[in-house]
Amino acid sequence: MRKRLFLIILAVLFMVSNVWAAGTALQSFSWITPNMAQLVFTCTGDAADGTIPDTDTTDGRILGLYLYRVIVKNTTAQTDCTDDSDVYILDEGAVDLLNGQGVDTLDKDAENYIRLYRKDPIVGPVTLDVNSQAEVSAVYTVTVILAK
Repeated sequence: MRKRLFLIILAVLFMVSNVWAAGTALQSFSWITPNMAQLVFTCTGDAADGTIPDTDTTDGRILGLYLYRVIVKNTTAQTDCTDDSDVYILDEGAVDLLNGQGVDTLDKDAENYIRLYRKDPIVGPVTLDVNSQAEVSAVYTVTVILAK
């Protein structure tokens, strides 16, 4: 009986926390090959206004690697993201490493690839900055492909 009551309380708390959930951008790093890696930001829009906070990288393994490609993808049909939202990858000086190619790339019906022509090594933390995404609880990924 105690266990059942505990599970019910836990379920209610989980549902309530989702109603007032702040936007998040969780990140994970993995090696694809010995010379290529990916940094994946899994983003969930705020429950009130759809925004996510600007998110700094936390993994030092990206230092010295080069930006190769960025893939921006809406991941669930139930929580479509706002069409033509902007994605920026900023360096320490707030310079857009995508050179403006991330403008209007987050779409609800498409997976967009950004191929980079200027490849500079990453020398410090980078920040994911998504603007104009206003769909509440939208779920999408920004995958940054890096190369040696």
